[in-house]
Amino acid sequence: MALSFFYIDFNKLILDLTKDLKIDSIAKGVYLKTKLPNYPLILNLPVNRLKTAIGNIISNSIDFTPMNGRVLVKVSASYESIQIAIKDTGCGIQPDDLVHIFENKFTTRKSNSLLNAGEGFGLYYAKEVVENLGGKILVISKVDKGTTFKVSIPI
Repeated sequence: MALSFFYIDFNKLILDLTKDLKIDSIAKGVYLKTKLPNYPLILNLPVNRLKTAIGNIISNSIDFTPMNGRVLVKVSASYESIQIAIKDTGCGIQPDDLVHIFENKFTTRKSNSLLNAGEGFGLYYAKEVVENLGGKILVISKVDKGTTFKVSIPI
């Protein structure tokens, strides 16, 4: 299936996305902050797929961050790529799980969790979309300290 590319201001895409997720963060008592460049980032990207992919990461960060925690979505750019960092003060990811989080159907959510059981598709999808654009997605996590996802997409 061919991707549909459109010229967009990437900052607006992130603002719209975080606006949509703000309701979830407020309901959960999580502070969601966005830090964007003060100049437009006009890019030709598959908007819907990229919005879903990044939205999956942000949504997971909100889900796994306790009340009064924080999620920061920071965008930066160079001449070669655009970078998105999603950093939370959540529970972190167990080292044994960290190597599997991008696998299809993998979930760290236990059946007795207070969270709704996920399908284990969101991070897999995010990685597929980013890599199909020639980008990379990395994760750094410390248990009980939080997680940072770093997404880099060539421009």
